[in-house]
Amino acid sequence: MSGSIPTLPRPFPLDSIQRALRDLRQAVSDNAPARIRVGDPVSKTGQVANLTTTNVITAAKNGIYGVIAVLQCTTGDATAGMLTLTLGWTDRAGAATDAVLTRVLTATGRNSRSYELQVQGDTHITYAVAVTGIYATSAYAVEIKLERIAD
Repeated sequence: MSGSIPTLPRPFPLDSIQRALRDLRQAVSDNAPARIRVGDPVSKTGQVANLTTTNVITAAKNGIYGVIAVLQCTTGDATAGMLTLTLGWTDRAGAATDAVLTRVLTATGRNSRSYELQVQGDTHITYAVAVTGIYATSAYAVEIKLERIAD
């Protein structure tokens, strides 16, 4: 029998594998889009009346934004109505609104929603809160946070 027995490649040392994984994680992290908080966070408590249309951010840059919104009924009233949060923005198709986030004011509790918006540059992102029916003795809180996700 002639020839040599082939040798199998030696396994990589554990520290080399760990270093390669660490470098890979860092490269992924470095290239991941950064979520940057923008605008003035909205945090209003003890509200007993409608909130008129107000800017969360003025002259938003062109890009993709994430919005987190929370409505809370902090004091319920059996005769109170339904609260609705309306967001407004302008995208490539024109002016847009979304009035999907609602909360009944008859009992304490909370509803929340996350939105992703494409915003055309130098336009406003706005919010408003209104009740259908009456407030009676109910009260509510609203929280809105805005992040720029991508260009």
